[in-house]
Amino acid sequence: MEVVALLEDENFVHGNLQKTNIMIKKDGSELKVVGFDWAGRAGEVRYPFESQKAERAGGFVRYPFDRIGGGDFEPGDIISKGDNRALVEKWWVHFLT
Repeated sequence: MEVVALLEDENFVHGNLQKTNIMIKKDGSELKVVGFDWAGRAGEVRYPFESQKAERAGGFVRYPFDRIGGGDFEPGDIISKGDNRALVEKWWVHFLT
């Protein structure tokens, strides 16, 4: 979650922080975030309008995704600061098991 905190501190959103966009060395010594095609300043960039799939909880789901505090992510929505954290919190527990 340090990566998410760093992004939030810089008012930057990735927009697609799912486990396929985070690479971790087997020994845990290094973490890299990839897939920045939806990224930008929080409150300025939008989710793509086309239907997307996101891998989480062992399967594929389409929009909407749950937002922290309620509501859903929908195609074309502005990507807000808390969206990074909401996506990571959905899949992280499954990634560690």
